[in-house]
Amino acid sequence: MPLPGKSTSTYSVITLCFKESNAASYSSRSQTNYHHRHTAASTSTYTPLARSVLCTSSSISSLNFYVSSQLPPSSHLPPPARHLLELFSALKKKHGNKLGLKFPCYSIESVSEFYVRMIENHEQKLGLKFPWGHKRSKQDSGLNGAPKTARQRFLILLSVALVLFPTFGFQKDSTKMDTSMVANLNPGDGDKPIEIKVIRKWLSYGKKAECCYIFLDKSGDAIEACGCLGDKGYFDSIIKMDGCYSVSNYVCDNANTFFVTVPHKTKIKLARAAKFEEIRDDGFPVYYFNFLAYGQLGARLDNHKTLTNYIGRVENVYEVVRTQGNAILKLKLENLSGTMIETTFWDEAANSFDKEAIEALPSPVIVAITSMKVTQYLGNLQLTATPASYIYINPTIPEAAAMAAEFVERHNQNPVLKIQYQKSKDVEVEKKRNRFPLVDLLSQNPNRYAGAQFTCKASLVSIDASKGWFYKACHECRKKLQKKGNTLACEDHDQVAKPNDLFFITAHIADETAQAKIVFFDAAARMLFQTDCNTLIDHHGYTDPYTLPAPLTILIGQPKIIQFRFARLCRPGAKDFVADAVF
Repeated sequence: MPLPGKSTSTYSVITLCFKESNAASYSSRSQTNYHHRHTAASTSTYTPLARSVLCTSSSISSLNFYVSSQLPPSSHLPPPARHLLELFSALKKKHGNKLGLKFPCYSIESVSEFYVRMIENHEQKLGLKFPWGHKRSKQDSGLNGAPKTARQRFLILLSVALVLFPTFGFQKDSTKMDTSMVANLNPGDGDKPIEIKVIRKWLSYGKKAECCYIFLDKSGDAIEACGCLGDKGYFDSIIKMDGCYSVSNYVCDNANTFFVTVPHKTKIKLARAAKFEEIRDDGFPVYYFNFLAYGQLGARLDNHKTLTNYIGRVENVYEVVRTQGNAILKLKLENLSGTMIETTFWDEAANSFDKEAIEALPSPVIVAITSMKVTQYLGNLQLTATPASYIYINPTIPEAAAMAAEFVERHNQNPVLKIQYQKSKDVEVEKKRNRFPLVDLLSQNPNRYAGAQFTCKASLVSIDASKGWFYKACHECRKKLQKKGNTLACEDHDQVAKPNDLFFITAHIADETAQAKIVFFDAAARMLFQTDCNTLIDHHGYTDPYTLPAPLTILIGQPKIIQFRFARLCRPGAKDFVADAVF
């Protein structure tokens, strides 16, 4: 700032401060014509980062600043001047309205008026003895009215800005309360605000009925927050989905040990004292996921302490089923290894899911699901929703983009078959459901089509009797009986007085495109041969399991419409089929 003295050697307080990481300062000192009648605020009162030095305007040129009547773009300036312009821009943006500035940011008038307004509002802090506008103050400052030259404007702007705001833009604003990061929260904390985005909310009806949320900070760390369900109306009025807030007056407690949604040792407890101040959505992530691979799901089977996030391609969306008033939605998802898994959603999620909209999207459709339980049905792993579960369609995350790209590449090389999973009550329709040539099926990954049934018109090429064409089974469970001394016994039901003879036919079929191995168990074999196994053995005397009966061999070469599926347990690299029906 200009100090009282002779106009030929006006003194100014000059400080250039940069971020602490740089710890750099530029200064120029001069002791010539030092005349000190009235000084500005002592440099010892400044913060260490903004320590000022006194220098004359005649030596300012040694700093090699470039200042013109119309300031150029900051990119054309040396670093010190560039920082000055950035500082002035920030100061004007923050205080312009308060000071009544009305000119463009870098105009001569704006710099001059900025100086005048600053002096008028802060002359005591600046150490001026006389009120601004008083004749004596103009004489003391060495100026007659507003500054005229570029050098005067530069000195005034720099000195006033740094005297009034010595750390503005270079250090944390001392007037702003420190905030905590979500990752650093521990039980018992809550004295510092947190800045978060609300990315999920749900109602929990466990041991304690609560309104629950997932808060996400700018670092991508998430924490669960809960409040009493009785305050739902209040929370709904102040907390909006996807809203960004500075949250204070909260309490931190130990995280739940059951149905854990995020891996954080702490949870936030909310009450009516909690304050939510809206902030800009600036730099907050959109999503939070902690995906588990299919191979890791087994460790969480029926262990619901920690809930699971999963990602996959939508293979099938089943029709919503209503059971005892509950809506049930099932999705079948495929991962990059081709493994399929069924997921189940209830009520609100099932009712709000738009099946037609999903099916209208271009393939592949990638789905991320959250807070799921790992369960099992008929030996297959499944994912079942909880109240905290969410479905995200094609989320803009790297995992989804990479998965989609991989599926597109695979589809270009080997198009995925469009499968109809729903059975038809009309036999004629069922005969044609998922009708594909064998060559197309043999080029597919069997894991991708778990549970899918296909049909084709094919002929028996051969029947392999090396492993027998029937086996003796338990009447209770139909498992193969094992020798136990002089009798046959079931591993589950011990000795069996009279075994049940059942078909087990290994054969090869062929259509016009390819040949494939297929197994006919008893039900499908009876449909194929139009007789049962006991009749062939007991009434026709075909008791040797390794010699094919004539009624079977005469079917070789005859075309049949066969319904079949991929075998669940195949030899490595093999693509075998299991027959379900013969039409």
